[in-house]
Amino acid sequence: MAQRARIVLLAADGVSNTEIAERVGVSRPTVISWRSRYVRSGIAGLADEPRPGRPRLIDHDRIISETLKPPPQRLGVTHWSSRLLAARLRVDATTVARAWRAYGVQPWRSQTFKFSTDPQLVAKVTDVVGLYLAPPQNAVVLCVDEKSQIQALDRTAPMLPMQPGLPERRTHDYKRHGTTTLFAALEIATGKVTATCQPRHRHQEFLRFLKQVARAYPDVELHLVMDNYAAHKRVEIRAWLAANPRVQVHHTPTSASWMNLVEVWFGIIERQAIHRGTFRSVKELTTQIRTFIHGWNDRAHPVGDFDVGEDISHRELVHLALGSFGFVRRQGGDVHQPGNAVAAELERTSLAEQLALWLVRYRADRGLSQTALARLVGMKQPAIARLEAGEHEPSLATLSRLSRALGVALTVEIAPESVVLQSA
Repeated sequence: MAQRARIVLLAADGVSNTEIAERVGVSRPTVISWRSRYVRSGIAGLADEPRPGRPRLIDHDRIISETLKPPPQRLGVTHWSSRLLAARLRVDATTVARAWRAYGVQPWRSQTFKFSTDPQLVAKVTDVVGLYLAPPQNAVVLCVDEKSQIQALDRTAPMLPMQPGLPERRTHDYKRHGTTTLFAALEIATGKVTATCQPRHRHQEFLRFLKQVARAYPDVELHLVMDNYAAHKRVEIRAWLAANPRVQVHHTPTSASWMNLVEVWFGIIERQAIHRGTFRSVKELTTQIRTFIHGWNDRAHPVGDFDVGEDISHRELVHLALGSFGFVRRQGGDVHQPGNAVAAELERTSLAEQLALWLVRYRADRGLSQTALARLVGMKQPAIARLEAGEHEPSLATLSRLSRALGVALTVEIAPESVVLQSA
């Protein structure tokens, strides 16, 4: 109905049929058909007419409703399969699969989440993300962390090289020749990395690395983003930081170390240099790591793009940070008081989940498939499916696009302790 109403409204504004078809995402004959039906019957002409053929024996709404309920205990399964649900509802399995596909329901998938019990969650998130978005002038921002227990693995047989139609293959068994720990500092402005490999993972090695970083950036103010690992908070580390006031530390919240951008770089070096490598000694492994770092620094570029295009307020900053990492604190719970059941007062209500529920309800109320909704908003069906699955945090641009295309006012209410999606 929303799509048909848009066609009529654009026609009333004097837009041509061809342009209406391009804007709405339908064919020109479809535009002509709905305009003709509106001329003949008015608003009633935009409603669905009875379709020929035998009516459905089961509604998609019932399939989805049953899917969202846990299976009976007597079945001994954790989630529905299309065949199990089809047998329960006495329909064909393809009918169930078709309903799941139309509504983006995927019972076989499962993801994880993590509660942050840090009482200073919002303050730390604002501090770290604010440092990324607006670093101090004449200062260097470095993301510091360590990647421990990197194994020097040697395969028991030579790898089989990639060939047309065949990927590279290696044996599943291996021989372990020891481990190393990679300490790294990623400069967010340039993407360059200062790193070293150490045999152990203690505060002594971390202190040596901090001194190496200080020598690499002399006579400049340093802001280090790091997590709360025990080695980072030893008295020796605190004493050295106190003796070097130009080095300031910004801690990520508890259970949110992935806010540290060097974790992104650790993923890159793991995929591109370590995971598929064959190393007969720790020395070979560390040589490979150093070679990759030299090559990386030659082609270095910032890991993240923090250009927001306009001034950003504190409320928007909290939204970007909390929304990106899927954490908010439940309103009404004082998590600062010691002894509270902090975990019980935390609730994961990410913006992605809220938008996913809103989109599913919007389509269900209007009888739209994912493909129809995608055409309506000018997006591709897989993008709608990902939004309804809650796989990606929606950007402000995505929310604005949906709001304009659907003619619905989508707003994000950002309180100090919550992020709420609302529609009018």
